[in-house]
Parts: sequence; structure tokens; C-alpha cells
Amino acid sequence: MIDAPVAHVWNTMLDHQSFEQRTSVFRVGSTYKGWRNQGDHIKFVDHNGEGMTSQIVENRQYAYLSTQHLWEIHRNEAGESVITAYDTPIYENYTFVEEHDATHLTITMDWLPEEYVSMMDKQRPEALEELKMICETNTM
Repeated sequence: MIDAPVAHVWNTMLDHQSFEQRTSVFRVGSTYKGWRNQGDHIKFVDHNGEGMTSQIVENRQYAYLSTQHLWEIHRNEAGESVITAYDTPIYENYTFVEEHDATHLTITMDWLPEEYVSMMDKQRPEALEELKMICETNTM
């Protein structure tokens, strides 16, 4: 539970600066390029341009955000950008529920490549704790 209204949590989570702050637990220099409207593509990349491209499947402001991760972007030995499509669709869903001026945020993923499971199990709680701290100390 995050001790802040749902609109504040939503806006903070999607704010560019706070995104970079909380996602640095995954990769230093993490950022995004693109927007969050339904149908839009968005790139989640680090300072080397490695990361992934996703599509916004659904965006119901202050309630629900769903992304489908489409492909991974990495560099080969020659330093060239290589794009690899995921074999299985990967959906990441964020559900926001407000209760008494606090927000319950639920994040689900329907599948994750095996090589990322342990990283996400360890680092996602750290990123969520960072989001919670940002939201609770920087109230609107």
C-alpha cells in the first residue's frame, strides 16, 4: 500500500524523472522514449540503447495500464543494435485501487523469459519500494 492518492501514484509512476530514479535498480541509466497512449510504442532503454520495445495495450487513467513487450534490443560484438522478438507475448499489467487516500498497486506479468525471473524477483520489490518512497515524500 502506498500512502498517497491514486492520481499522485499514477502520475509519479509515469513521470520521466521518477521513472529513471526507480528503474535504476534494474539498469543504471534506464529511461524511456515514447508515450503511454493506447497503441503507442515505447522503448525502455539504458544508456547504451539496450532494452526493449513495448506497445501500450490499454491505458485507463488512474486505474489500469497494460503493456505488451514486443522485442529486446541489444548490442552484438560489433556494437551494432540487434532486435530480437520475444517467442511468447509478454504482458505487464498495472492495476491501481484507491482506498482511504492510499493506493494499492498490483503488478502482474503473464510470462517472463527464464533468464530474467531471478532478476525481477529481486529487483522489482526494490523498484516498488523506491516508487513508494518517492510518492510518500513528494506529495502533490
